[in-house]
Amino acid sequence: MKLKTIFSLILLLCFLIACKSDFEESKSIQKEKYDSHINEVIELENDRLENENRPQIARSETGIVVYN
Repeated sequence: MKLKTIFSLILLLCFLIACKSDFEESKSIQKEKYDSHINEVIELENDRLENENRPQIARSETGIVVYN
């Protein structure tokens, strides 16, 4: 009985570790995907602000949050 429980726990831990690494990999891919789009929007906004003689914005000032 103990052997079956220990085996089940080890199997569960291996499964959770595999899922976590896959999640982190997909998260970094999504971040790279959205970063280029966000930077493009900020560049376009800065061009517009420059034409209006207003101060430009930095990405850290925008507070953009991306939810997956």
